[in-house]
Amino acid sequence: MRNSMNRFSAAFLLFLLPTPLALAGSESQAVRVEGIFDLAPVQDVSVTDQGEALITLEKRATRFSTFPLAVTGEVEFELSKPRAVMLHDDTLVVLGDQDPTTVDGGVFYIYPNFSASLHGPIEKTSVATFGDPFSQVLSVDGDTVYAVSPTWLAAMRLSAQEALELAAGTSAKYEPAFLFLQCGKATQISIFKYREREFYVTSVVNEKAIEYGRVQTDNLFSSSTNCFNVDSFIQASGKQVVGGDSSSILHSLVKPFLPFDPMQVLVLDAEAGLLSLFPTQEYARSLAILRSEVLEFDLRRISPPFDTSKSRFGLLASDIQGKLILVSYVGSTFVHRFKLENRNFSYLGALRFRNNVHHLAVSPSGNMASIVTATSNNEDQEGLYEVTLVQHLANLPAGANLPLARHSIMKLQESLEEAGFPLYVDGILGTQTRGALDNFMTNTELTKDDRIKMDLIETTTRGVFPLLK
Repeated sequence: MRNSMNRFSAAFLLFLLPTPLALAGSESQAVRVEGIFDLAPVQDVSVTDQGEALITLEKRATRFSTFPLAVTGEVEFELSKPRAVMLHDDTLVVLGDQDPTTVDGGVFYIYPNFSASLHGPIEKTSVATFGDPFSQVLSVDGDTVYAVSPTWLAAMRLSAQEALELAAGTSAKYEPAFLFLQCGKATQISIFKYREREFYVTSVVNEKAIEYGRVQTDNLFSSSTNCFNVDSFIQASGKQVVGGDSSSILHSLVKPFLPFDPMQVLVLDAEAGLLSLFPTQEYARSLAILRSEVLEFDLRRISPPFDTSKSRFGLLASDIQGKLILVSYVGSTFVHRFKLENRNFSYLGALRFRNNVHHLAVSPSGNMASIVTATSNNEDQEGLYEVTLVQHLANLPAGANLPLARHSIMKLQESLEEAGFPLYVDGILGTQTRGALDNFMTNTELTKDDRIKMDLIETTTRGVFPLLK
């Protein structure tokens, strides 16, 4: 028998063995995976339907195209803490905290020609703000930016275009507007338009509550705002909830059923282990949440179960139509998949990762998803973060495994080549790689423990480890 590789290499190859993948739809809709690993602490990831990923680290924002993976823009910035990033067309907006030893408050940087960063440093416009650190930013119509802080009772509304005009000297001053919050400080804010009117939804800090209403800037006292206590509603439904946490309530906006319906509010109560969908309707030119028509899914019923004793910091991401809903919590090694169909939640199984899940993102139509994992929940540890980018994840059949990331396949090919089974290292799991793998299995002497390990990989792993090293 051929025994050209040592015992350690044989075990490593077995650990890299790919699991079968069932694909749905045409080849253009196949599930594909890319991976970026050995990163410094990841602050934020956003993905687009066109296959782009914007990854924000502590001092850098990098845009990638995928399949094949390539850098298409990158800037470095001097912030004590980047909070969130928005990219519209080729304009990058970075919100963050300035160095508290020199300037108090926040700042947002605007880079109007992001692609040019590939050829050298690019100019930016800086707009200083006041107040305490930011927590989230989002854009409306590609220009308007809303920023919230866990210490503000308001959301700041900024216009990127007005800031650019100020920098160009075509405008004399720049003044942001404020949407004052009536129910409490916010960790999240979402904006949507319906019948030419603009509405907002926030997750309230330190309360299991959602605030919602019409967007009216400089609205110090508003009559169109409502506070919805999710905790009280859950208890009224017969589900006992103990305590509350500002990070346990997350929301997302979806429109899963009829195109002329207003947005519906998808809520994750991680502490209670409950995923809920609340319909909305316009009433008296304001917004009403229809609590009596709520859809609920108890996450404690799924397998593997959603561990509410460890789910203090929940994670939720969804596309607009609810075809791809991802649920997890910081520290879990599972990401649970759902979709909305026939006015109900359908559970599609869990994806398992070697490391702890840290962040989730889904593009608006669900074409792309991002899953950030880390070997520790400590953000101060560097080089331990990995980003898995998945195309067409909604097409993955229930219970099926993710394919290996391209660099994992390349690692497998390199190991086979070093073992004496020549092949072209291209990151594609094609006929030559499968043939070399079959030859390796046939010609390499395996112990009983190796065979048991191989059987476990092929029969019990419900989700592959996409970023094996």
